[in-house]
Amino acid sequence: SFREGHRASKLFNHLSAFSEAIPALGWVTMKIPEATDPMNPKPAPYVKEMKDAGMFYTNRVLKDFKEKDNRHVEWARAWIQTLMALHDYVKEHHTTGLAWNKA
Repeated sequence: SFREGHRASKLFNHLSAFSEAIPALGWVTMKIPEATDPMNPKPAPYVKEMKDAGMFYTNRVLKDFKEKDNRHVEWARAWIQTLMALHDYVKEHHTTGLAWNKA
């Protein structure tokens, strides 16, 4: 994978934070969950789970660049905020899956 091919990069934790959390965008492809199907989660918890998966590496970026280069800290915080905003949007507007306005 691209990420594994760049292990030596000083941006490896950035790539890892992104690659671990980006599946959150896949919520749009999820089937509408049935109450009896634990293997098919609702979209908002799925987005949160993917955000949490990337947090280990995002926290490393924050730690590694805290006193060195604020651009990296700002990037990590913006990435977290983006995922949190996505979670909030999905939770509010698409609780059981992607909903289309047929109007």
